[in-house]
Amino acid sequence: MRKGLLKVMIANLIGLVISVVTNFLIPKYVSVDSYSLIKTYALYLTYAGFFSIGYNDGMYLKYGGKNLDQINKKELADNFFNYSILIILMQLFVLAVGLFLNDNIVIAFSFGIISYNILGYLKSLYQATGEFGAYSRALNIEKVSIFIFNLILIYIIKSDNYLWYIWIQVIIGLVVTVILLLKLETKVRFLKLGSLNMNEYKENISSGIILMLGNFSSSIFTGLDRWFVKILLLSFDFAMYSFAVSMENIINVFISPITVSMYNYFCKKPSLNEIKSVKKLSLIWGFVVISAAFPAKWILVHYLNTYLAANDVIFLLFGAQVFYIVVKSIYVNLYKAEKQQNIYLQQMVVMIVLGAVLNALFFAVYNSTISIAFATFCTSIIWMLICEYKDKELRFSNKEYLSLFVIMGTYCFCGYKLSPILGLCVYVAVTVIVCYFFMKETVFFVVKNIMYYLNKVKKHLSGI
Repeated sequence: MRKGLLKVMIANLIGLVISVVTNFLIPKYVSVDSYSLIKTYALYLTYAGFFSIGYNDGMYLKYGGKNLDQINKKELADNFFNYSILIILMQLFVLAVGLFLNDNIVIAFSFGIISYNILGYLKSLYQATGEFGAYSRALNIEKVSIFIFNLILIYIIKSDNYLWYIWIQVIIGLVVTVILLLKLETKVRFLKLGSLNMNEYKENISSGIILMLGNFSSSIFTGLDRWFVKILLLSFDFAMYSFAVSMENIINVFISPITVSMYNYFCKKPSLNEIKSVKKLSLIWGFVVISAAFPAKWILVHYLNTYLAANDVIFLLFGAQVFYIVVKSIYVNLYKAEKQQNIYLQQMVVMIVLGAVLNALFFAVYNSTISIAFATFCTSIIWMLICEYKDKELRFSNKEYLSLFVIMGTYCFCGYKLSPILGLCVYVAVTVIVCYFFMKETVFFVVKNIMYYLNKVKKHLSGI
């Protein structure tokens, strides 16, 4: 698992650099209106997974914990062939809707459905079978390509046309899909074996529909705050809030290695103590990654004043990630590994209703983007508490709850009351002290592993 985490982490570090540059360059060089439309497409794309109607999720559950060479080639070929037909039919349906409405974003979205879902299928296959090297390459190729073409649009073509930025994502997604498919074919030699098999639809959709609905509900839940902003507030507010979400997505670069790797790990049935150790590590990692809110604030203050209104929202959205990382990396992956998708779906339905109520309530009291962000922050806390209440064996100890309370209180104080640099220093100092006194065993484990990898790198360099 360590090697898998490291591969995904390296890929995500590359993605981090690209995401940081991209997420600051595009809003700096395109108009607020164009940026708002680009982010509207991104919001639509979060729902593209729904069009798989559970097929991809069924494949994910079917092959979870297996090695790629253990899967029957004919079975995999049929699985992929039938999935491709399903997605193409869905794409044609959405394309017809887009043409009827004469909506350029919906038309682009219809093609995005193909790249999102088939590329997503390949990523899910690599993830489920522990092929983290291939998964990492998939991340790198896509992000680097989009980054290069965005630079061309910004500096050479100097375009403010939102459609160019949207279609770049669509076309590159399709190209990367073909490249990865050919790479998989080179390794497995399965494509020519595929044929129409109705049993594949029945098997995959019946086993994956609940998980798909859970994931789709998660997409609705994740985008709920943006829909409230888009519908109830101005285009300017949506651009500001979307910018904050883009900044939030940057730290997902550091969170996804855990959420991606844990499913394959949990499928191998680790002990309760091992799961609890990973959970505590996830919490500490959450404390670390949200510190990125402080340099984000510094950049806004000094270099991107146009989006300074997004600053207060950023701290709340970043803070919510501490709770989400525990829920998504540990509890959600356990539900999937233990085939308890129904529990996951039930929780997501509850969270959507709760999120909608809190968003409406806070917006009614103080109609601004900050009220929506605060509702999102509160919802993340409640979701983690629901998971904690349900699973008594995995609950945090009182010391860990105290650490969470003190560190998050410090984070909010430093974020809203202190300058970016001073706030970061105070937050880091308090986090280190609190974790040392209340989560000492986990801290020592982290330090031990860091030293292990540093010594490994040192030996490797000395041998060159």
